[in-house]
Amino acid sequence: MQRVARLRAVLLASAMTGLLCGGVLVTAGPAVAVPGDPGVPQAPAALVYYENFENMDATASAINLPAYQGGPAAANQTYVADANWKPAAGQCNGWVLRSNTPRSSVANRDAGCDATAWAYLQGDRHRAVAR
Repeated sequence: MQRVARLRAVLLASAMTGLLCGGVLVTAGPAVAVPGDPGVPQAPAALVYYENFENMDATASAINLPAYQGGPAAANQTYVADANWKPAAGQCNGWVLRSNTPRSSVANRDAGCDATAWAYLQGDRHRAVAR
């Protein structure tokens, strides 16, 4: 009996030593990263995608987002949106416009674009709140 107990103790000690030593041998080295300087921006990253929504003119009439196609800088990209973000939802969403695009260009195409919503879309927060 003592022999079996001693053998178990030796095996347990060997296993523990193996785990501890093995853990030390398998640890990862320190992480390597480019150091930064607080308050000093690093070099800008490479531009991957650019879209300024200037490829089609929305001066006279707003453009329905799914009908808009980006220019060469945007790889002639077309756009999709979930139903609630399209003009057909009547929530004054899904329009490409300019700050001076007339609301009359969407009045019959989007019931949600009342004067307040349109002013908000055009960036005139004061006029949107005043109504």
